[in-house]
Amino acid sequence: MSAYPDEPRPDGAPESEQRPSNGAAVTAVVLGVIGLFCCFLIVTSVLAVVLGVVGSIFGVIALGGLRTRPDSSRGLAITGLCLSAVALIAGVAVSGSLAVVTHAHPLLPG
Repeated sequence: MSAYPDEPRPDGAPESEQRPSNGAAVTAVVLGVIGLFCCFLIVTSVLAVVLGVVGSIFGVIALGGLRTRPDSSRGLAITGLCLSAVALIAGVAVSGSLAVVTHAHPLLPG
């Protein structure tokens, strides 16, 4: 990056402006996606619940941070919040159904 904004770069490449990203929104999306993948594995459905809760918290933090520092990551924060909420609901559903099945079936341990 040059010292003067109008001066071209030495290699001739155009200056690229990076928009600031919201770390909490990115974290919420990542935790939501991982939580959704954990729902498909019966063993890790409890982990999906935990990731859904933590991802939802990060999504709310990201949305709250947009009031003080508006940027273009509002959609990302909403996506992270929705993915985390779906992971939370699906994780509870899978864990609950697993608990019912293992409790009702006499041959399964538990």
